[in-house]
Amino acid sequence: MFGFVMTNAEELSPEEKDRYQQIYCGLCHALGRKRGQATRLSLNHDLAFLATLLMSLYEPDEVKRETRCALHPTKKHLWSQNDCIDYAADMTVALTYHKCADDWSDDRSVPARAYALAIRRRYEEVRAKWPRQCRALEEGMRNIAEVERDDCGNPDAAANLFGQIMGEVFVMVPDMWENPLRMMGAQLGRFVYMMDAAVDLDEDRRKGSYNPFAARDWTDEEVRELLTVYMGNVTEVFEKLPLVEDINLLRNILYSGVWVKYNAYLRKKSGGDEGSGCDAGLARGLGGGSGQPEEESADGPAAILADAKAPAACKGRRASAFSRECPRDEVLLVNGTLEYTAKQTTDDESPARSAGACGATA
Repeated sequence: MFGFVMTNAEELSPEEKDRYQQIYCGLCHALGRKRGQATRLSLNHDLAFLATLLMSLYEPDEVKRETRCALHPTKKHLWSQNDCIDYAADMTVALTYHKCADDWSDDRSVPARAYALAIRRRYEEVRAKWPRQCRALEEGMRNIAEVERDDCGNPDAAANLFGQIMGEVFVMVPDMWENPLRMMGAQLGRFVYMMDAAVDLDEDRRKGSYNPFAARDWTDEEVRELLTVYMGNVTEVFEKLPLVEDINLLRNILYSGVWVKYNAYLRKKSGGDEGSGCDAGLARGLGGGSGQPEEESADGPAAILADAKAPAACKGRRASAFSRECPRDEVLLVNGTLEYTAKQTTDDESPARSAGACGATA
């Protein structure tokens, strides 16, 4: 489930590219310095985003260093060091350890098992330092395994559980930002789980593996609409945070970068440059014109556009939290399902919490 939360480098300025590289390299150095050289293999963009978000929110003291490394042996490069990057490094180890354990359990992946064993002691160190996050991760992964094994019929169940995991991971310390960070992490976790499922659908069907999209035939348009709703809930919380530093970089990731791999998957699936125009429109704004039809069929995905419940102005419109035609919070995750609500949240209210496994309230 790693690798979706990344930048769209084509839309970054040279200065923003350099800044992101400093953070990404800083995360790599933090992994090696704190948890051993083997953990540097777990470096990923998703946790670099978390580091960037927490840095923008907390504005920690930052040390910048310029050195060579194994990947850059001939030229010195600048990298950053601070508490937020160190925290993201520890969460990288924790998430990677359980991802490898899950790959071994599901697919009997020998490389995954070998790497999990190689970093197990480092994970135990992380668990001792961050017990809340690791307990949530262990319990959540067990519950996800049960949902995927038993397939209780709720397509949101496993995504909700992974959202709960990421909600705890996003909360570095319990403070005044705890609730919005937990909500943002939960919504992003749901998005990542469902996007990973969409990309892996054909392979999962061949293997007979669990996939929330496997119960019926979803069109690419329907899947895109569903993912757009999940991402709209992420950005709804994000835009309420008092972020200034690196804000353009963060927006590049959330409004554009998260779609890069999915758009590449669609182009490969279609055997050409499918979606280049509408993908760009989607990437630049979740409510932007994407060439989608004005009307949806009655059997569309998970009642994304439930016309019977929708305000008149929103019937048949795309389910974006930032749609120009619809009020801001018309579509939310309510009890684990995508529903319309006539309520429009105010600045001091949080988006609705989603349900846990198989409909249990989180």
